[in-house]
Amino acid sequence: MIDVLDRGEDAWGARRDIERLLEKQQQLESATKEHADETRGRTEEELTDEQRQQKNELTSRQEGLAQAAEDLVDDLRERARDAAEEKPDLAEALEEAAKQAEQEELQEEMEQAAEELDENQSGKAQASQQRAMETLQSMLKQLEKTEKARLEQLSREIASLIESIKGLIAVQEEALLAFGQAQVRGDYAGLDAGLIQLSRNTYSVADFALETDPQFETVARRLSDAGGAQENAVRHLRNEPILADRVLTQEETSLTLLQEALALAEQLQEQNEQDKAEQARQELQKAYEELLMRQLKLIERSAEFVGAVSGKGKLSRREKADARKFATEQTEIQVDAATLLTQTAELAESVVFSATHQQLDSQAQAVVDAYRRGIVDGTVLMREMEVGFLLEALARALADSNADDSEFDEEQGGDGGGGGGGGGGGGGPQPLIPPVAQLKLLKGLQETIYRSTRMLSETAEALEADAKDGRATELGEAQETLVNLAEQVLREMQQGQGGGGGPPPQVPPPGDGPEDGN
Repeated sequence: MIDVLDRGEDAWGARRDIERLLEKQQQLESATKEHADETRGRTEEELTDEQRQQKNELTSRQEGLAQAAEDLVDDLRERARDAAEEKPDLAEALEEAAKQAEQEELQEEMEQAAEELDENQSGKAQASQQRAMETLQSMLKQLEKTEKARLEQLSREIASLIESIKGLIAVQEEALLAFGQAQVRGDYAGLDAGLIQLSRNTYSVADFALETDPQFETVARRLSDAGGAQENAVRHLRNEPILADRVLTQEETSLTLLQEALALAEQLQEQNEQDKAEQARQELQKAYEELLMRQLKLIERSAEFVGAVSGKGKLSRREKADARKFATEQTEIQVDAATLLTQTAELAESVVFSATHQQLDSQAQAVVDAYRRGIVDGTVLMREMEVGFLLEALARALADSNADDSEFDEEQGGDGGGGGGGGGGGGGPQPLIPPVAQLKLLKGLQETIYRSTRMLSETAEALEADAKDGRATELGEAQETLVNLAEQVLREMQQGQGGGGGPPPQVPPPGDGPEDGN
C-alpha cells in the first residue's frame, strides 16, 4: 500500500478523507435513527434526562462533521493546487469534487441536520444526513472514475515505453554483433553512424519517460546513461587508432543499462496491474456493501409485515400488494447480485465466490416466491437475513485481501498456504480474487451457517414443523457444501504450489460459532 501512496498520494488521500467522513456520517445517521425510534411523538419537554443528553451529544457530533466537511473542501482544493503541474487531470478531478460539495451544499446539509437534532426533529435530521451521504458517495465515485482512467492511461504509457526499450535493446544487440564481425575483418567503417542514430533514439525514449510520468524517472536515468555509453562508443570508434576494447566495453555497458531500464519498466507495469486489480477489488467490495445496505433496509421494512401475517392462511388484498412490493425489491437485489457475477469473470472462476452467489440467489428466489404466493411465515425473514449475511461475507472477503492474511498463514502452518500469492509476497500481481479472499469467504460462510442456525433455534417454536425441518435440512446441506468447497480450495492451492502438501483450510464443525462469538 505504501507504493500506492507514493504514486498517487493526492488521489488516495482525498478518497480516504471522503470515505472517513462518509463512514462517520453513516454511523451518526444510524444513532440518530435509534434516538428517533425511542423519542418518536415526544416533545422536548417530554424527553428524559438521558434522552436529552443523547440528543445533545448527537447534535455536537453533527456539528463536528459539518466542520469536517468545510475542512474537506479546503483540503481538496489544496491537493488540487499541489497536483496542478504534474497531474492536471487529477487536479481537475479534485477541484470538481470540491465544487460538487459546495453546489450540493454538503456543509449546509450537515449544519441543517445539527439544527434539526437540536430542535428534537430527528426525522428531518435523518433526511438531511441522507442527502449529505449521497453527496459524499457521488464525490467518491467521481474520484474513483478519475483514478481508474489514470491507471488505464498509465498502463498504455508503460506498454509503449517497454516496446520502445525492447526495440533499443534489439538494435544494440545488432550493433554488438556488427562490431564483432568488424573486428574479424579489421574494418570499422560505418559503425559510428548506426550508434549515433541509436544514441539519438535512446535519448528520445529517455525524454519520453521523463515527460510522461514522474515514476518513470529511474527508467529515464538508465536510458540516459545508456545513451551516454553509446556516445562514448562513437568517440572511441572515431579515435585514431580505433580503441576497439573501449568500444566493446561501452556497447556492452549500454546493453546492460538498457536491460536494466527494461526490467524497471516491467516492474512498473506489474505494479500498475496490481493497482488496477486493487481498485477493481475495492469497487467490487463497495458494490456488495451497497447491496447489503439495500437488503438491510428491505429486512427493516418487511420485518413488521412478516410478523403480522406469519401463519395466516390467506392474505388480504392490501397485504398481497405489500408482499408483491417486497418481492419486487428482493428481485432487484437478486438481479443486481447476479449481474456482478456474470459481468466479472474472476468471480465466476472462483469456486467459493460462485458457490456463494448460487446460495444467495437460491435464498433470494425463495423469498420472492413466498411473497408472490402469499405464503409468508418466519422462514421468509430468515432467508432475507441469510441473503444479508452472504452479502456481508462477500464484502468482508474482499476487504484488504492483500494485507490481512496473516491469520490464515498461522492456521495453515505458517507457510502461507496460498498458491498464487495470497499474501502479496511475490510471484507477480495479485488476481482480482486472491487466494486469501477465498479463505476469508469460507470463514464467512461458516459464520453465516452458524448465525442462520442460531436464528432457527431461537424461533423454532413459532414455526410449523415442516417449515422448521425444511430449514434445518437446508442448513445441513449448506454445511456439507462448505466442507466440499474447502476441500476443493485446498486442491487448487496445492496445485498452485506445485503439488505441495499442507493441512486443509480449517472449517469449524456444524454448530460452532464464529470466533468473536457474534
